[in-house]
Amino acid sequence: MSVYNLAFRAGMPLGALILGKLIPILGVLAAVAGFGLSLVGVAGYFLIVMTKVPTFQRHAKSRV
Repeated sequence: MSVYNLAFRAGMPLGALILGKLIPILGVLAAVAGFGLSLVGVAGYFLIVMTKVPTFQRHAKSRV
């Protein structure tokens, strides 16, 4: 629950602040595309990291 709260209470406002600073420099398309690619990268990182956690390994094996 704390990660969820951190993502929505801190992540979104800080991301919007950074995006607001980058848009005049890079343009809307490049800034939003960069943020999207970084989001995919972060999700991929956590997907790789979480497959090594024993709790998630048991859960993944029980679903197959």
